[in-house]
Amino acid sequence: MPHRSSQTIRDTTALASATSCFLSSGAFWTRAAGRRCATTWTSIRFLLYKIPKTKALKENFMQPRGGEYAYVDGSSTSKFWSLNTNDDGIYSQHNPMAYTIKPLAEESQNIAHLVYNDQPPPPHNKTKGGHTKGALMYDGQHVVWILHSVPQFLRALHKGKYIYPDNGRENGQVMMCVTFPAALITLIAEHLLIQRPFIYDVHGFDKLTKKYDILLRLLAPNYRKERGGKLFAVDNLRSAKGVTFTSISKSPKRKTDVYSELATKYASDSQYVETWRNGAGRALASTCRGMYSIVDVDTVKLWFSASKSIEFNYREDHSKWAVSFSKPIFCMSSLNRMESQFERGGGMLCIHSTHVAKLFRNSVKHSVPCGKKKSKS
Repeated sequence: MPHRSSQTIRDTTALASATSCFLSSGAFWTRAAGRRCATTWTSIRFLLYKIPKTKALKENFMQPRGGEYAYVDGSSTSKFWSLNTNDDGIYSQHNPMAYTIKPLAEESQNIAHLVYNDQPPPPHNKTKGGHTKGALMYDGQHVVWILHSVPQFLRALHKGKYIYPDNGRENGQVMMCVTFPAALITLIAEHLLIQRPFIYDVHGFDKLTKKYDILLRLLAPNYRKERGGKLFAVDNLRSAKGVTFTSISKSPKRKTDVYSELATKYASDSQYVETWRNGAGRALASTCRGMYSIVDVDTVKLWFSASKSIEFNYREDHSKWAVSFSKPIFCMSSLNRMESQFERGGGMLCIHSTHVAKLFRNSVKHSVPCGKKKSKS
């Protein structure tokens, strides 16, 4: 059962600046890099690509130790990723995710939140239903939606500090965080109901059910066994800063590949897709039937300048994302391109951004063309 606190929530927009303090968006970051702070949640919007621990490669300008991360936020304009070069970067108390979830890490709970993960931290067990990971944070004026691909995260909540999994250096991961107007919590909850996530930590949301009655269904102990309901949904959302996003969700009962059956139709474009395609479950091949194609990514290459880059293979990357061939659409996803994922709920949050789409499109080094098993440039 999820942890449900009986403490009351504090409805306020005057969140401490430490809640949303971010590293500067210069091309390279060091431990001494400057920081800028937002005074409200409206400024929170970032994508963080945790780089996997890899062997030394001549193609890489440095050998990643598994704590470094690439980063882009709402103020970024460079055609290159920003990079935190500290090998403890993702483990530090001073990275964008650590700052954002600080209210959840604090022992005193005064922000309404809801946390979910299909591979939750102990003492919870691995789950069925939705294959989706994330959190919602609500302050009365805004709702922050966090999506990520990290097993057993967020963990050790309410212990006084942010903690990233000790065994999390090996694989690449992606995290996305966006602030929306508070009223959109209803639409976000509708999408979560379709996805069927395993919710393992809740505080304050029970106090919101009179205002947002859909939360009653989402917080019900056996809601994931609820019969009926939508099989999928595609809806546009506008962030607190006016940026257009699209949420795509599918139910465990919609037994299909979310990329080839839903994402390409929404985008009206072919897509490069990077997901975890390892282990049991039978990985899907690139799909080129119909008007649009889904092409699997084999090698990711993140550029930090014209001469400095880091690349890694999909077998080292647990992230899930898609980027359109030509349209300005990037999607953070929760589902892998595996047959076993047909029976899992999940979804995608897509940003309409020329800048972000170009960053990810330029990060595709090798892909698998349809009908081929080996990758090629």
